[in-house]
Amino acid sequence: MRRRTLLILLAVLVAVGGAAAWNWQAGVRKALETAMSGDAPSSTTLEEAVGVAMKGIELVQGEKGIELWRLKATWAQLRQTNNIIDVDKPDLVYQMDGGKQVRIVAQKGEVQQQVQLVRMWDDVHATHERHELFASLMVYNGTSRTMYFPEGARMAGQGMSGNATKLEWDVAADVLRGSDGVSLLLMPRADEKGGQADGAQPKAVAPKKDAPRKDVAKKEALKKDVSGKAAQHKPGQTARKASPPKAPNTDAGASKPTKQETRQ
Repeated sequence: MRRRTLLILLAVLVAVGGAAAWNWQAGVRKALETAMSGDAPSSTTLEEAVGVAMKGIELVQGEKGIELWRLKATWAQLRQTNNIIDVDKPDLVYQMDGGKQVRIVAQKGEVQQQVQLVRMWDDVHATHERHELFASLMVYNGTSRTMYFPEGARMAGQGMSGNATKLEWDVAADVLRGSDGVSLLLMPRADEKGGQADGAQPKAVAPKKDAPRKDVAKKEALKKDVSGKAAQHKPGQTARKASPPKAPNTDAGASKPTKQETRQ
């Protein structure tokens, strides 16, 4: 009899516990769905979600059917007071034009869906193609599609490095704006240096060296031909000077009066 009573009590406890767990899960699901939709949840919904934590959360924001960013986190917790989702180890990927992406990871973060705001802090690391950005705090405004780094940032990448006390990144236009102590160093890449040097030798240097040699050789050949021709004509010219054409004419003029004299 006692055994049957204990079994009945155990079955009742299991049923009550299962119902409570089901209601708790429903409250958690409702609170998270309300928070992610951007609507302000009611006080009853928030009360049901006190201390709610979820493992492996994923949030997505889009516009006109196009995904703008996706955030994944190992853990997420919904605050009761201000409708903010706290996340651990957030991993945010922003979709840019042309299929490019910006990926930002950090140790801590929070998402305010209602105002389209994402904050990430502690070891913020952003990567974009071959460039990296390091900061302690990042604030993303979904309305202006701009990432702000109010505590400064350090940039490093292929061919450039720099830092700024304050930095903002317009990810829609892919434009960085720094203020309050900005330093930027641009460095040409090693492969670009090698490519320019290799291309410059055949185009700029080699023709200039070879062309004068050919011209000098042609000039020397012409000089030799001219000197040879001049050497051949010089003896004839001296002979003409030695026997001028005027001498025979004077003799012919002198013989005319002799002819006249014979006629007389």
